[in-house]
Amino acid sequence: MRNVNFAKKPVLVFLLLFAAGAVFADDTEDADEQIPLPKNTITIDVGPTAYFLMLTGIMNLIDPDYSPFAIGIAAQYERQITEKVSMAGRFEYGMIDMSDNESKWYMSSISAEVHGRYYPMQGTFFLGGMIGYANVFMDNSTVDTERKSLAHYFKFGGKLGWRIDFGKPGGFVLEPALGYYGAIGTAFKTGYEKDFPVLGNLLNLLNSYLARGLFIEGPRLSLGLGYRF
Repeated sequence: MRNVNFAKKPVLVFLLLFAAGAVFADDTEDADEQIPLPKNTITIDVGPTAYFLMLTGIMNLIDPDYSPFAIGIAAQYERQITEKVSMAGRFEYGMIDMSDNESKWYMSSISAEVHGRYYPMQGTFFLGGMIGYANVFMDNSTVDTERKSLAHYFKFGGKLGWRIDFGKPGGFVLEPALGYYGAIGTAFKTGYEKDFPVLGNLLNLLNSYLARGLFIEGPRLSLGLGYRF
């Protein structure tokens, strides 16, 4: 009996070690699965920068005497709520200046947006919705007359894109995205409508549509460069 019991002891020890190893492996896998993914992403969107620089080149080709200049930039902070859902705040600035020594044609825009994102497969691809506010300031003054106006807009729209990590999740990211925005808002009141009721209103309306197309509405291409942590 002693020999039989002695023979069984190594088998029992092996079974105990195997069971312990299996439990340790499960604990390790669970620990790996529980490693939290990065929850914060900060990006600088150079899409508006590229767009306005291209616009500057086109305007200079059309009318180099005015030396027109345009620039734009945007920044975004994203917070991961769940594995598939995140919220983001985005701020954007844009400016176009086609002034000369006698008259001004200047527009600038500031906007603030709230984005909700959904990652269907917990990967890089996302779908997003947006609501926000923007204003556009216009200076159409001359040497003799000051003509300035501010238009306000409520923005809404959607976007799809990719959040691409360089290596493991976290660190530097690239975010190309394409969206389409709409807006509801006011028109410019520069004073032309008082001096020239018909032509003045048409000019204000034309400038308002131009401001909406340049800064607020329509297709929007973004290219975010940033850091995820």
